[in-house]
Amino acid sequence: MTLADPESARAAAEALGRGVDAASDFEQAIARADVAVITTPWPEIREVPVAAFMRGSASIPVIDPWGLLKGTAVAATLNVVFLGRGAVGSIRQRVAV
Repeated sequence: MTLADPESARAAAEALGRGVDAASDFEQAIARADVAVITTPWPEIREVPVAAFMRGSASIPVIDPWGLLKGTAVAATLNVVFLGRGAVGSIRQRVAV
């Protein structure tokens, strides 16, 4: 697991122990991830480019319980799950099938 938090990532990684790394920034953490979960609503996350979430032609799942990515290119382009609201475009995808 890779953590990114400007205030506590290093301390959290040390406390959690083996298998947990602290990234230097959000883009680096997301670029390493298989799934991105936004657990703290740092505004800097809105600046991470869509490309950081891509793995070839597919994107990693993004879970945004804060709604922080609403109105961003990431939310407009990728399958972002806003908790309590489902994935952006998921209803359209089911109807189209």
